[in-house]
Amino acid sequence: MGTSKSISTPSGGDWSPLKQDITSHFGGGTPRCTPATLVGRTVQAAGGVGTVSSTGVSGQGRRGGGAASGGGARIPRAVSGLGAFGASIAAQGLGEALERLGLGELRGRPAAEVVARIAEHLSSHADGLDRTLLSGALRDTLLEVANLHDSLEYQDLAESLESFLEVNGVEGLVEIFLANIIYDQVWFLVEQWVLKKSQSNRDTEALRASVEGACRQLVRDAMSEMKKEGRFDSVGWFGAEGAALARDIVRDVESRLNGVANEGA
Repeated sequence: MGTSKSISTPSGGDWSPLKQDITSHFGGGTPRCTPATLVGRTVQAAGGVGTVSSTGVSGQGRRGGGAASGGGARIPRAVSGLGAFGASIAAQGLGEALERLGLGELRGRPAAEVVARIAEHLSSHADGLDRTLLSGALRDTLLEVANLHDSLEYQDLAESLESFLEVNGVEGLVEIFLANIIYDQVWFLVEQWVLKKSQSNRDTEALRASVEGACRQLVRDAMSEMKKEGRFDSVGWFGAEGAALARDIVRDVESRLNGVANEGA
């Protein structure tokens, strides 16, 4: 996971108690909250999953607010697009999936170029900082799933994506993306305050790793519950059905985030 250069953590509203939560993780005392609660409260203060724009960091926050904002339609739309792309790869391979996106000219191009262009395409409905965050999370997700290491070959990318989807399904791809976008959002917003209050690089890294782990676990738990309910059985990721499923996924993840955010409040 990785974000662009972080911004100054906002002030006022829900951000003031959140900064106190972060500060409590340093200095040797007992933290005011768990890393998972810190994640949930950061997402709430920002106004929903994937939001870092000026409207999302205005300081108003919405502690205890409703779920399913998902940065407006940005995150559900990205989930739907990524899900459809993954389903195309699973059914017909990377080449045909690129054709469906209108990116057929990328066949045979270096893996890094293909991944970057896919991420740009799937995030093109967003703008400003939100688009930067979204594109980065999509790119990191595809690179993580492909597990290419130093490989630059198109064929390696195609085979790795197809193998991952065969084992984990499209829902596995979506799970990793949601964990990435939430982590990137949270760290983008709180990193500057962490650096200001941390006693050492070791302390900073420890909290960062804990936040990343909490993001992965929160999303994994939400997706596991949906799997138990059979929500991914024979689902069509294209069109209205895929869009509806994407909204449901983001709503369920945000509901879980709201739950942990309100713990101890």
